[in-house]
Amino acid sequence: MTTSGNIAQIGTYDGEEHPLSDKVIEGLKRGLKAKQADYKSIVIFYDVRVLAPTTKLKTDAVAVFAETRNEETAYLIFYPYVLTNDKKIELTDNAWKEATEKAIFIN
Repeated sequence: MTTSGNIAQIGTYDGEEHPLSDKVIEGLKRGLKAKQADYKSIVIFYDVRVLAPTTKLKTDAVAVFAETRNEETAYLIFYPYVLTNDKKIELTDNAWKEATEKAIFIN
């Protein structure tokens, strides 16, 4: 979200047709950090395979990296899902969050 309250959508492209996910996420974070004065909060959505805290089993999940200018901590929020036979996403469990280091609104 921009400082004026508008929702902005960004992307990154380094010339590779199929870049590694980690490379894309880091590119987004670098770009957002370089323009941090333009934003008051950011979120990055991506797909992960992660250990669910309730079942202790690996699960597919949508991860959301969320950070705001006014908070001391950033968060990773996980929404576990399964892909149904008709290729629709079905949420399967309670979401959870983990505190993580800030990557954008730092000096």
